[in-house]
Amino acid sequence: MKRLLFALTAAMALAATTSFADEPIKVGVLITTTGPYAPWGRDYKQGVDLYVEQHSGKDGNPTVQVIYSGDVGGDNPPRARQLATEMIVRDHVAILGGLEFTTTTLAMADVINQAKIPFIIFNSATSVVVDKSPYYVRPAFTLWPSSMIAAKYATDQKKMHGTIVSADYAPGKDAIDAFTYGMKQNGGDILDVIKVPMGTTDFSSYFQRIADKMPDVLYVFMPGGPMSVGMANGYVQRGWAKQGMLYIGGGVNERDLPAMGNAALGVASVLNYTPYLDNPTNKAFRAAFAKKYGDKLPDDLPTFATVDAYDGMDVMFHMLKATDGGKGGGDAMMAAAKGYSFESPRGPVTIDPKTREAIQNFYVTKVEMVDGVMANRPIATYPNVKDPWHEMHPPTQ
Repeated sequence: MKRLLFALTAAMALAATTSFADEPIKVGVLITTTGPYAPWGRDYKQGVDLYVEQHSGKDGNPTVQVIYSGDVGGDNPPRARQLATEMIVRDHVAILGGLEFTTTTLAMADVINQAKIPFIIFNSATSVVVDKSPYYVRPAFTLWPSSMIAAKYATDQKKMHGTIVSADYAPGKDAIDAFTYGMKQNGGDILDVIKVPMGTTDFSSYFQRIADKMPDVLYVFMPGGPMSVGMANGYVQRGWAKQGMLYIGGGVNERDLPAMGNAALGVASVLNYTPYLDNPTNKAFRAAFAKKYGDKLPDDLPTFATVDAYDGMDVMFHMLKATDGGKGGGDAMMAAAKGYSFESPRGPVTIDPKTREAIQNFYVTKVEMVDGVMANRPIATYPNVKDPWHEMHPPTQ
């Protein structure tokens, strides 16, 4: 540990004295490239590369060199910590970002605190994360606002008795707590809470528990990927929609919807992005994305992970531009991030200066046919939503 701290301190000192005027600024992005969560790495890389192509060295922006990590391997905190340290010590990155899981993101705290280097969270939906380091900023989303909105939408549809099915890891606890709170605030109740181990592929016993209670709303939180698809497929195959049960959760990406078939039509989600948002920034983003990566639907559609990475780069570029390439170090860059507002493909976003969380729109979507393909089409907008967890859990003195 002492050797690590010495190396990070030396890297911090070098970053503070290096001039970026004549060379690209190095930024580090940690991604997963193999295994079931490799699609996250692909989506991140697409979002990052598109943003850099559009903005690096243009319109007064700094020239940036992206250093991608080796394979983080999904939920692997020691590996994530090792790779982040290497990028700081060996590559002398000025700023870091990326990662898919709360566990790996939390593994960054000691590293960035010692090096005083900001970390832009592309995805980690547990609210407490940003409290673990003053160098975290999260332009993505958390589960408290999205889960409370899911509960509000459900009770507005007169679905008052819920069952929660959640992956059993840190964001899942937030999903359970927030949906339960939202249901009770709006006159509903929770019949059952089912926690599912990470990596589960056989959901049969959990579906039997749901059938035993037969709630009128099923709220599901799973990490994007096989678990999300498996839960949605089980709901569809059992015909529960026809029996009046509302399914609402974090959503299934467009490219996964065809595998579910037409029975998925009507499945609801709460998302901070869908490719079918009707705003000028998203239309321009979709056009640029199609030009760079293709326009075959639904395979060549950006996902919320793509946009989380794209927006993460927007925040990085702002922090570097506002500090003339990172002069003043991490504290100066973090000061620049607080209160920053920008137009995202998902709508207007502001970094809350108090919490370093995104204030943003959330959308209730419903799976419908759009342009001949199944799509998460927005049907309701909840604008300028803050994460309420921080006000409900103020830091202790």
